[in-house]
Parts: sequence; C-alpha cells; structure tokens
Amino acid sequence: MNWWSYFLIRNRSCVGLACFGFAAVSLAVRGHAAETLDLMAGWARVDITPDMKSGKKPVLAGLMVPRFTDTVDHPVMLTALALDGRKDGKVAEQAVFISCDIGVGTHNQWRGESLLEELRRRLKGRLPGLDERKVVTMCTHTHNSPSFMEGQYKLPDENWVLRPAEYREFLLARLEQVVEQAWGRREPAAMTWALGHAVVGYNRRVVYADGQAVLGGWRRDPAFEFIEGGSDYGVKALFFWNPRGELTGVLVNVACPSQVQIQESVISADFWGDVREQLRRQPGFEHAFVLPMLAAAGDQWPYQQIRDKAEAAMRERRGFDLTGELGRRIVREVVDLLPLSRGDRRSRVDFRHVVRTLPMPLRVISAEEAKRIDEE
Repeated sequence: MNWWSYFLIRNRSCVGLACFGFAAVSLAVRGHAAETLDLMAGWARVDITPDMKSGKKPVLAGLMVPRFTDTVDHPVMLTALALDGRKDGKVAEQAVFISCDIGVGTHNQWRGESLLEELRRRLKGRLPGLDERKVVTMCTHTHNSPSFMEGQYKLPDENWVLRPAEYREFLLARLEQVVEQAWGRREPAAMTWALGHAVVGYNRRVVYADGQAVLGGWRRDPAFEFIEGGSDYGVKALFFWNPRGELTGVLVNVACPSQVQIQESVISADFWGDVREQLRRQPGFEHAFVLPMLAAAGDQWPYQQIRDKAEAAMRERRGFDLTGELGRRIVREVVDLLPLSRGDRRSRVDFRHVVRTLPMPLRVISAEEAKRIDEE
C-alpha cells in the first residue's frame, strides 16, 4: 500500500497545492472544496544527529555500499510545521508537515511497517485534536544521513556499529517530539506565498550517440550528444508570520535533491545545512525556522556539467564550496522575496487537506527483462 496526501491552501488568487509522497507537484483536487478559515501555525526543529561520542559509527544511507563515519559536517534535522484552520474558534482542518534530513521517504516499506505508519500509530490519541492521518513526512534526499532500514546493507557484527534498527528507534522518538512541539506551539498566523528563481539543480540524464540515455551520465564521453531535459529553477516559498508581524518561518521548495556530498563519508544535511546557517545571519531571519521541501526532481542533481571549471573558479573567488554556493543562491533569493511578501499577509485562507490510501502494487519484471538487465 502507498499513500498520497493532498493539501490545498489558497492565499488570494494563488493556489499552493502539494502531493506528498517523495516530492511536491501541482495537481487538482476534484470534489473537495476548500473553506476560508482562520490560520494557526506552530513550528519546531529537532536534531537527529546521533551521539558521535558514544563510540558507535552509523552506516550512511544513499550508495550501494555501506559507509561508516564518526564525522559531522552539518547536523541533520527534523523541521515541523503544524497548521490548522479554524471556523468559529474550532479546528476545521489541519496538516502537520515534517521535513527530514534523511535519504529515503519515510513511507518506504523496507521490511514490515514503514516509518510513517509507525509514527502515525504512535501519535494516535496522544495529542488532543491531532488527526494522525494528516501528519505528512518528506525527505530532503541527502545521501549523508544514517540508515534506519535494517537489512539495507550487510554490516559487520561489531559493537562499534550503530545498527539501523537502533537509529530507527532514535529517529521515531524525535519524530514524535517534533510533532508534539509544533502542535503545542500553534498560534494565530498569517502567510504569504512567493516565487523566485535560483539555479540549484541540473538535469542529469545524458543522451549518447546510440540514443541511449543514462541517469548520471557524463558529457566527457566521446559519444556524448546532449542533456535530455530541462531544469526547474523555481524557488517556491511560503512565509509565515505571528500576530506581532514577526516572521516565524519559511517553507522553501526547490527541485533538487541535496546530494553534493554523496561521495563523502560524513553526516551532513548537505546544502540545506548551508541554507540554515547563512539565512540565520540575515536580518529578519535570525529566529525563523526553515522547512526544506524537495520538489519533483527525479532527473535532477546539483552538479553542473557545462562550464564546470569556470563554476569551480567562481566558487573559489567567493570562498564557497559547492554546498555553500548552492546555499548562497537559495538564501539570496529567499531574502529578496521577503520584502515582496510583507504586504500580502493573509490570516484567513482557503484550506483543505484530503488523505487517501491507495493500493500501489509492485511491478513484477518478466524473465526476458531480467535477462536483458543481467546482460547490460
């Protein structure tokens, strides 16, 4: 089984609509009209970096082989935004979004119950007024976070290994904590949408002379022909404000997985760690939460294949590595959008969140397909 959570929150003539499974996309929800409701919002952030002083090394998820580390570059975090819409003072609609600095979607079922299913089960009846079905999780797709899926890798039976099952329990406890904190901090709020642009992701499907397209192919191959598709440079933002007119947080949606450090054996939130650090130094953002959201980006990555030497030279001039440079681009755009958003704050919004459980059977490959795959 798989699930989709449809969320509609409309501010004036703009519709912000997301379908959360692995990514966010625009679509229409038919037959579910949104009511105009009074908005409430609460934020929370929790560190999910394991204790590196324990002597145990986590195995990093993301590659085909296990990587162990005792080094942290950027801490990995959970960021939660709890929303509800009220009619006559009573909760009429709600949604809790949790952005996770992890490598795979929490709805994945590696073995048995998925992380999201277990989280919802643990939350059921725990927090007054919370509908656990409307808790939505999403991943930034960093390939530098600890694995929580036992059996994903063959691991040595040694005391220094932080088992994925141990980290899963640690992660679940903090998921419960971040939901409880965000839900308990709801207060009257206003929101504003904004759209900007920053070059973060690039199409990574390379087409060769024989017509074959390769995900993550390389242009230096003599048979290189062209990059297959385009890229989405949109920076989609939702700003949230408290009754005192202070910015409480911003949801930032970009179409690029955070995978710059994919070959490094370090724990890291990748370029989202740089976004958090750099944005905190900007006026008005000192105490604001940042909720990263990965848009549909299956054919995107953060590596520029054209002018790559010139790109590297410019980063050196600015004093940034690649994660810092991508963070700079996102932060520059979010800061630019802030003054454009202050004058359009809305505390009454059209709000609708629909949850449906759908059967999603796995595709079974044929013997002929398996043979061809083996040959390739």
